Amino acid sequence: MATFHERLKELRKEKGLNQEELAEALNVTKGTVSVWERGVRKPDIKTLEETAIYFEVTMAYLLGIDDARDETDRVEWGEDAFEEEELEDIVLMLTRLSRSSRRIIEGTIKAAYDLDKENGQLKPKGIFDVLIKKRVD
Repeated sequence: MATFHERLKELRKEKGLNQEELAEALNVTKGTVSVWERGVRKPDIKTLEETAIYFEVTMAYLLGIDDARDETDRVEWGEDAFEEEELEDIVLMLTRLSRSSRRIIEGTIKAAYDLDKENGQLKPKGIFDVLIKKRVD
């Protein structure tokens, strides 16, 4: 799964923009775009939302959480699937938590995942597999 900085650079190049042009479109400096694309920092939530709107992709796609660029790319996972708004709300809340709180949540999710995996209760591959794949598999 791609990271935010990889997705941003990919989307910028797809539009045929240089960093300065993207910076102007997002009302930031070229240096800011450079820092984002190198993975040094991420934009604030408002700028993330504006960037997703600019590129016509979901925030989940932009952040590297989901490979579906928009709702038409989304695979239906049934009634238990999270809606994009729910995922975005979760991502927004997570970004505001301290590192120690994020680690607690990560541990809780991993424990629940492992339990469902052990009991054969995992849903078909989807968002959660993407979110924790690197640490679980």
